[in-house]
Amino acid sequence: MNDSGIGIPQSEQEHIFERFYQIANGSGKKEGSGLGLVISREIVHVHHGSIRVESDQGSGSDFQVTLPLRFEPANQNHASEGVHN
Repeated sequence: MNDSGIGIPQSEQEHIFERFYQIANGSGKKEGSGLGLVISREIVHVHHGSIRVESDQGSGSDFQVTLPLRFEPANQNHASEGVHN
């Protein structure tokens, strides 16, 4: 996913996934709660994936989420799930 915003300075990129960390917008004002990227990162990590950002100040940001594909065999015996003998 990418945006056409103000971009994230290189010096700030290592911190953007920290809880409550905020970067000032183009007018110097901080917006948001500083939780969106933290929550996104946690969801991605729970699913054994990764999230990264590429950004240049003044040209927007590109966020890449990578999730592993896992193929599990279908359970052929759905009716007996939860039944213990």
